[in-house]
Amino acid sequence: MARGSHKHPFIQNVLEFIKLQLAGNILFFGGLIGVALAEEVLHIQPMLGLIGGSIIAHIIFFFVNKNWIFHTSSKGHYGEIVRFVIFMSFNFVLNILLVSVLTSLILHHVPAAEGFEYYLGVVTAAIFFAIWSYVGLKFWVFTPTKRHAALSRHHGLTYEHRKRRA
Repeated sequence: MARGSHKHPFIQNVLEFIKLQLAGNILFFGGLIGVALAEEVLHIQPMLGLIGGSIIAHIIFFFVNKNWIFHTSSKGHYGEIVRFVIFMSFNFVLNILLVSVLTSLILHHVPAAEGFEYYLGVVTAAIFFAIWSYVGLKFWVFTPTKRHAALSRHHGLTYEHRKRRA
C-alpha cells in the first residue's frame, strides 16, 4: 500500500471534529427557523415551532453525520438510529443539568458575573458538548459494527476447509 494513499488518522479525526461543529449549526438553525415559522407563518406557539423544527433538524443532523462526517455504511441503519436517539436525548437532559449547575457555580464563585451567569453557563456547556458529542457520535453512535469471526468469510479458511473435503 502506498504511503500517501491513506489519510493520517489524526488529520481525519480533526477534520471530522471540524465538520461536526459545522453540522451542529443544523440543530441551532432548525430551532430558530421552527420558531420563526410558528410565529410568523403558522401563528402558533413558538414552543411548538421549536419542537417541530428541532425534530426535523435532528433527522437532517443524523443523515449529515452518517453520510458526510463519519461515513458509515447503510447496513445497520436501525441500530444507529436507536443509539442516536438515546444519545441525543441523554445530551438534552445533561445539557439542562449542566447549564443549571454551571450557572449556580458561576453566580456563587464570581458574583460580578451576575446577569451574565446564564450565558456563561451555556457557553461553557457548549464547549463541553463540542468534545463530548464528537466522542459519543464517533465511538458509540456511528461506530462500525464488527462482524463475528464465525460469520466472516476468510478465504484462507474456506480454501483449507474445501481442501480437506476433496
